[in-house]
Amino acid sequence: MPANFLHGIEITEVSTGPVPVTVVNSAVIGLIGTAPQWLVAANAAVLPPGPNTPVLVGSSRAASQFGPLTRGYTIPYALSAIQAQGGGSIIVVNVFNPAIHQTTKAPAIFNLPATGLQVINLGQMGLIGPGLPNSGALETTVTVAPATEPANWTASTQETVNNLIKPSAGNAGGFIFKATTAGETGAAEPATWNQEVGGTTTDGTVTWTNVGVNGFIENTDYTVDYVNGFVFPKAGGAIANGASLSIGYSFADPSKVQDADIIGAVNDGTFTGMQALQTTFQTMGLFAKLLVAPGFSQDEETASALTTLANQIRAVAIIDAAPNTSVATAIANRGTEGNGFDTSSGRVILCFP
Repeated sequence: MPANFLHGIEITEVSTGPVPVTVVNSAVIGLIGTAPQWLVAANAAVLPPGPNTPVLVGSSRAASQFGPLTRGYTIPYALSAIQAQGGGSIIVVNVFNPAIHQTTKAPAIFNLPATGLQVINLGQMGLIGPGLPNSGALETTVTVAPATEPANWTASTQETVNNLIKPSAGNAGGFIFKATTAGETGAAEPATWNQEVGGTTTDGTVTWTNVGVNGFIENTDYTVDYVNGFVFPKAGGAIANGASLSIGYSFADPSKVQDADIIGAVNDGTFTGMQALQTTFQTMGLFAKLLVAPGFSQDEETASALTTLANQIRAVAIIDAAPNTSVATAIANRGTEGNGFDTSSGRVILCFP
């Protein structure tokens, strides 16, 4: 007989926490969805795991690792609703991964205020980059450049520190150069310009430093608040008060999560999406018995995968009606394959609205 066969009611005692609690295994919920774990502070008491990792949640403290209620993310709302009914045990699988689920915004013009605090609000939270908490090693996607391309190099011209120019020759990489030593440019343009970011070129009495293709460098000319979506010019940098800037970036976007992410897969022993719930008997000693994927279970592919998983682990899948389904249609579609809910499985509970 399988080790996980349930004959009658099985109870498991969870001894962690201040007071041991008992869990009725047939009431354990398996929740698959999306969570803004980048909104959990890096010094939080409970830090979130990586994507596609099952986590047993039995308290509001444990639920906090999945972030606050945030528009577009399903797990915090589901946990709040479940715990409002008295708690219980939930095995949570978050499939949202900022390294994958992101939207890129092309560079646009932003104007710093003429006076006062110099800051630009990009209008999006969760910018993709190294300052996004609990998101692994992410390369920055934020680019900051002058709103207009710097002037071309000119001969015998006085240059002050932080002036930007674009060489007209000998600059195969298309780099921008910043004056780091003031002086006068030479009578002839340098034949070659240093093609390594941070490298210098001497021109008359001016020293030019390669500042990349954008012209401004993070932590030298500006800093980024990746969580809240702010860009701050840095004192002593090349960005003047009231300057116009061209800024591009990518941001964490839960709308990029697809049914395939929720359904998941098994590849070389790695379980993702809802398939990760197949591993919990080995790691936790129990399987989820009520499977939910709010916001996704009304989709035919996800509903079918939930039904298959319910059969595999002897659970019950809770499936929602599609948006805008009428009452008459929902009633007519009960228990009929090929219509609406598209299932007649005894392991499925149909929910409407």
